Amino acid sequence: MANSSTLPSITPRTFAVVQDLMKREGLDSSDARQVSLYVERLIARERFFRTIGDVREITQAVPEDVLQRVIDETVEAVESNMKAMPGATPSR
Repeated sequence: MANSSTLPSITPRTFAVVQDLMKREGLDSSDARQVSLYVERLIARERFFRTIGDVREITQAVPEDVLQRVIDETVEAVESNMKAMPGATPSR
């Protein structure tokens, strides 16, 4: 089950547009909140997949050894920061 903090919130703009479209189409707008949440989820999903595509495009343009070095240095920096935090342990 998804954590409630990961669910998208309904923006006032999305709600207004959905409510307006539902009214114009002669639909019962009492479900506008549920429809708006669905629309926000679709938007979030589209942004996620667009981001993944951008990352793939960027990583394909970078030589593998450079990419691996960046990954290794990032992991080292995160682990170093984790060690500096009281009570935190690296996941590796």
